[in-house]
Amino acid sequence: MLGLNILSEVHLSQEDWAFQGWDLTFTREATGRKAGLLRPEPLILISQRFYRALKEAGFRGFKVEVARLV
Repeated sequence: MLGLNILSEVHLSQEDWAFQGWDLTFTREATGRKAGLLRPEPLILISQRFYRALKEAGFRGFKVEVARLV
């Protein structure tokens, strides 16, 4: 578990992401804290293509942040 809040941008290897060709994946590490019904969860990582598809389809009620490919 990493902690309650994300303190910096998520960085991931561009080679790993591009090699797999995924539009959706999850982090191995969880963020958050265990408190009642709340528990640590992995981050969901999506490609720009997946993000555009969600927007075009009119999906709402989600928040996105930029992850940096290094």
